[in-house]
Amino acid sequence: EIKDRVSKIDDIAGISINTEGNFKIILEGNESHDTKEIPRKIIRNIVSNEEMDVNYIVKDIGIQMSPIAWIGGISLIITAITMGGILIGLNIIEEKESKTIKALNVSPMSRLEFILGKSFIGIIIPIVDVFIILWILNMLDVNLYMILVMTLVSSIIGVIVGFLIGVTSPNQIAGIANMKVLFLVVGMSIIGAILIPQSKHFFLYWAPTYWAFMGLKGIILKTMTWAQLGVYIIWILGLTAAIFLLLKTRIRKGLT
Repeated sequence: EIKDRVSKIDDIAGISINTEGNFKIILEGNESHDTKEIPRKIIRNIVSNEEMDVNYIVKDIGIQMSPIAWIGGISLIITAITMGGILIGLNIIEEKESKTIKALNVSPMSRLEFILGKSFIGIIIPIVDVFIILWILNMLDVNLYMILVMTLVSSIIGVIVGFLIGVTSPNQIAGIANMKVLFLVVGMSIIGAILIPQSKHFFLYWAPTYWAFMGLKGIILKTMTWAQLGVYIIWILGLTAAIFLLLKTRIRKGLT
């Protein structure tokens, strides 16, 4: 168990003791100097017979995972969800440039069928990517059903954004420029959720990606309940629906 814990992506060392009573430091090999030095100090304090001139108390503050690990993992997951929408946008731009959309408008395919077909890419690909990310980061011990539900709901954000990028971008260059704006909004909500004090998080309530980040944070840190997850899902669906209603006319015109 110690070796499994040390081998995770965060920077942490382990201490074990053998049957002869000798202490051993367990390292992965890529730790920083401070990470290597802390267990040495702990062992010296344990085995030292000298009187210490300070009193100290060891407390468990309940942190089970390095912030670097869960912040990086959630950022990768949200990026994967966003990439599903970007693929939709690039595909729509390509079809506009090749006049495929105009041909589809006079085909038996309805607009709803076209939208559902494009949305399928933006939902399935993020689900596959998210579970691959969790497997690579050795985080499959979380509630996978919660992860699946949150990924499905959050993918709707990527789908709406993907269609918006596709219909508002006349060419691939403009699409890439719009993607930069998208990543700015996504990054702002993530960085804000990390750095802004909890009492001021209401400044971020407008961003569906904020609620996705907070939901994934609770799931990965194993503090999330289904009731809390339901609240986050309602926020995501409500904000996404509001964005869609504001932009549906623009999206409809762009698909003609």
